[in-house]
Amino acid sequence: MKKPAMTLTSMLLICSMLSGCSGRSGNGGNGGSGKIIKETAPTKEIEVAENPNAAIFQLCADSDAPVTSQEDMEKAYCEFIFDLMGECAKASRGENIIISPDSILYSLNLAAAGASGDTLDQMMGTMFPGMKKEDAFGYAVNRKISLCGDTFQTADSVWINEDDADTIYGDYKDYVSDFFAADMSLIPFDDAGVNTINRWIVDKTGGALKEMVDELDDNEVLALINAVSFSSDWAEPYRDHQISQGVPFYGAKGNKQKADIMYSELKGYLKNDNASGFLKNYQDDQFAFITILPDDPDADIYTFMEEMTAEDYMEFWNSYDADQKVRTRLPAFREEYEADLKNALIDMGMDLPFDQDRADFSNLSPSPLYISTVNHKACIDLNKNGTYAAAATEIRVAQGGAQPDMEIPEVFCDRPFAYAIVDKASGLPVFLGIIANMEDVD
Repeated sequence: MKKPAMTLTSMLLICSMLSGCSGRSGNGGNGGSGKIIKETAPTKEIEVAENPNAAIFQLCADSDAPVTSQEDMEKAYCEFIFDLMGECAKASRGENIIISPDSILYSLNLAAAGASGDTLDQMMGTMFPGMKKEDAFGYAVNRKISLCGDTFQTADSVWINEDDADTIYGDYKDYVSDFFAADMSLIPFDDAGVNTINRWIVDKTGGALKEMVDELDDNEVLALINAVSFSSDWAEPYRDHQISQGVPFYGAKGNKQKADIMYSELKGYLKNDNASGFLKNYQDDQFAFITILPDDPDADIYTFMEEMTAEDYMEFWNSYDADQKVRTRLPAFREEYEADLKNALIDMGMDLPFDQDRADFSNLSPSPLYISTVNHKACIDLNKNGTYAAAATEIRVAQGGAQPDMEIPEVFCDRPFAYAIVDKASGLPVFLGIIANMEDVD
């Protein structure tokens, strides 16, 4: 039976920077049920594309066909992915890591749709270094569309604080509704509103995430949620005779741990100067699982991933030989991960959206807004049948046995390694992680 393999939710909360400046309307509550709205906020006239303060969606509408090649866009996005993983590896030593770059990208694009000026330039320039911002935005939207299907699904929603309904521009609401197919609701930003959003997340993630949102602050005026789910069994599941329990795994500190190891000989080998890996297909042939195992058995996996560039990764991906047999060992694992990505994004060059005094989201609201936090939560369960995982990103925005045949290479992941679930058409990771530790031996 096919079951969810990856689920991720992205959340963006937009708040008033200064108390009293967000135009409270005093509207009555709706008991947390959430009522659909699109008519309560004013429509803002968007400047022509030549104006640097025009909204990104207006720039996209007014521009000609993208001049940037698909290959260049993929290289730029890959740079964002591995810069972000490098920051996570630097900040999360000792932990197993899993992130979904795509959900982070989609949630940031929901925010970028309301950004302007230097803030918009910086957001798009961080997600797609060196690329024309309207081409970058269009690529992100097209990537979402191309990935969606039975295996990979995504959903967006916009939750507006009922006390701030009149402060959100109508053209922003129209755009995210029409082009992101975002659900849009007016709710109280209290415990009832928390329950409403969490129910939506439970529905969109098949129950994988039950309490994504802990609380809502009345000063927050907007919550943007992106939910991504990935669901597929292996094309060739592991059989019981291919699994051994309690096999040694040597952790990040060299300590002996234990794991349930899944063995197989398959076709699909990757190799560059520093690492080797294998590719295992999912039932949906659009996606595959790959491992990245450093050749040096003493390599620090965190430093290894910190130093891995987009070029390194694409060289590794392009080395894929579908005909090369490879003997593999892969531990079954279930892990959870949580990180605040705010500092990571700032270190990558995206500081303006987090600056209370300089952030510019003037294409979303006349109120001064800024992003206050970007929290990412994820879990993954990889087993003989396939992969199950759940993750969440919360972005808060505030105002202010026998001898082997030596001709067959081996990739034995019985020590720290990296892994990814990739979109095979581009090779880009949909999910990317590190396994550094298993269960300690008593």
